[in-house]
Amino acid sequence: MNRVFADSYYFIALISLTEPKHGQAVEFANTYRGELVTTGWILTELGDGFARPPGRAAFVTLCDRIAQNASIRVAPCSDELLAAGLELYRSRTDKAWSLTDCISLGDGAGRDQRSAHGRSSLRASWLCRFAQIVGLPMACALVDTAS
Repeated sequence: MNRVFADSYYFIALISLTEPKHGQAVEFANTYRGELVTTGWILTELGDGFARPPGRAAFVTLCDRIAQNASIRVAPCSDELLAAGLELYRSRTDKAWSLTDCISLGDGAGRDQRSAHGRSSLRASWLCRFAQIVGLPMACALVDTAS
């Protein structure tokens, strides 16, 4: 089974009609037939970003749909993921990555992979570590929807 990692931008594009990648995100959501994996940290970041009405209602609707969709897996917030993200955040002072990005995506030494929205931001070795921490049997197979 194919798996893709969905970061904050994928969900932002999915629920924000004014986001430039909205159409691509909706098309991906309607056609992808594998498992979508995200984290509780990503949902926390989204909830913060959509806290003001009417974004709040859109976020709650998104969470309800995620909870009802057996093809979407939300890895819970854990001390282990937080520690790994903080380690990466601390070690990459040359980057402007958010803590949530460091927790969820990382930057291990491997070949570039793609996330659900098509940005080349994941690395194979970090995916293996992430997959191990959240209990995935193998690293995510990622797709490119940017083109």
